[in-house]
Amino acid sequence: MKKTLTNAEIVKTYNTLMNIKNSSNIVPGDSSIYWANNVNLATLKPKAEMVQNTINEVINSYFTDENTHMSKDSSGKEVKVLNDDVKDSIIVKINSDVAELENKTAEIELESIEKEAFEMMIKLNEKTMTMVQMDVMRLFVNEEK
Repeated sequence: MKKTLTNAEIVKTYNTLMNIKNSSNIVPGDSSIYWANNVNLATLKPKAEMVQNTINEVINSYFTDENTHMSKDSSGKEVKVLNDDVKDSIIVKINSDVAELENKTAEIELESIEKEAFEMMIKLNEKTMTMVQMDVMRLFVNEEK
């Protein structure tokens, strides 16, 4: 099924599916859920990584020699830090650029799951799944019947 997602939704969906896959206390309940999650992870991974890499590039582009100085973080590691005189204005620019990237949409072909399988998964995991995990799984439900 085709879905139109924002870049932020792509990253959130990918990260949530990875969390579900890596969770030892969430059971799919149906092999179709397991299959759909793996297919959707494979589809979303390159897109999520590209979005995250682009966001990191945008952020890093503001950390120029003129705007930064070296400082030590709480663990003693040397890091670039924005200069106080430009920090507030640069943070506004970074947030604006990141929001613009996150709000762009893409049409993605995702593997669907049947409503009954989704409902079974929710019932089996009602005490272990978060609302975010349930919402992400709901995204894949095939409503056509």
